[in-house]
Amino acid sequence: MKRVSVAGVFGVFFAILLAVGTATPLFAQNLAPGQDLGAPPTTEGGTFGTMASTGPQAFNTQGDAGTVEEWVGTFSGNPFGANDETFVLQFTVSSGEIQSLSASSFTGFSVNVGQNQLCSFCLVTSGTNQATDASRSSSGSVVKFFFGTGVTAGQSSYAVIINTNANAFNAAGSMSVQDGGAQGFNAFQPTTVPEPGTFGMLGSGLLSLAGLARKIAGASLLG
Repeated sequence: MKRVSVAGVFGVFFAILLAVGTATPLFAQNLAPGQDLGAPPTTEGGTFGTMASTGPQAFNTQGDAGTVEEWVGTFSGNPFGANDETFVLQFTVSSGEIQSLSASSFTGFSVNVGQNQLCSFCLVTSGTNQATDASRSSSGSVVKFFFGTGVTAGQSSYAVIINTNANAFNAAGSMSVQDGGAQGFNAFQPTTVPEPGTFGMLGSGLLSLAGLARKIAGASLLG
């Protein structure tokens, strides 16, 4: 039998720690509930596969007008997994000014944020104003992007990216543009669909409970 030294075990342990440490930059812009990024989201590149879109939604609130749209799909740059759900949003301003853009509901999911000036499928292919900060509400539900002094008439936001670890989505979410006022729209949100194995475990668990119930019922009848 081969003898393994304590030094060898700790060597492997520290090698694992080093591998994890070198991987952390991919997750450097995770947003935990209640966290403010405190910096512009980094540029993220990759291939995006659109699964659904809200279509351009016109907003007009207190003289601030324009359009906003959200897309959901899979993104090769998603650090949680290329098959997990990623949400992309962009707005353009025709009059007035917009200072922030938010989306919900992300409670219970891991969130990683980014942005990109170029977006071939977006409202405009090249954004003019990058997000200067991003934050997440204390409940974890709302992810908000800030645009410094604001996006004004004739300008558009960069395409902002919300990566999640969700394996599905539905249309029960919302998005909103804000300045002096705010206007909200129906949008997409992450959700979870149990894996087939989970259904199998659930089924066998229910069968076990049914069997236990029969035994208890039989014992009470015999008693």
